[in-house]
Amino acid sequence: MSKNSKILYQKIANDLANDISRGMYKPGSPLLKQSEYALSYGVSCGTVKKAFAVLEQNGLIRPVKGHGTYVNAFENNAELDSGSLLRGDLLA
Repeated sequence: MSKNSKILYQKIANDLANDISRGMYKPGSPLLKQSEYALSYGVSCGTVKKAFAVLEQNGLIRPVKGHGTYVNAFENNAELDSGSLLRGDLLA
């Protein structure tokens, strides 16, 4: 993976994490299709897939086979409020 594509997937993951933490995407709400984010960011679907994988590994989203990807519900927003995802601490 090139350095540029790594930066791109991290940017997408950070943007989405930021949107989730600000409440733009509510718990249980669906995200757009990966192909729509790819078009919006001007990247390949593989780059968006990697960004989604990071968000899933960090518990922010969950894929539902055949139905899309959804924002997870949180008991509290301490992790999101801490900004650790937005600083990239969990994306390295």
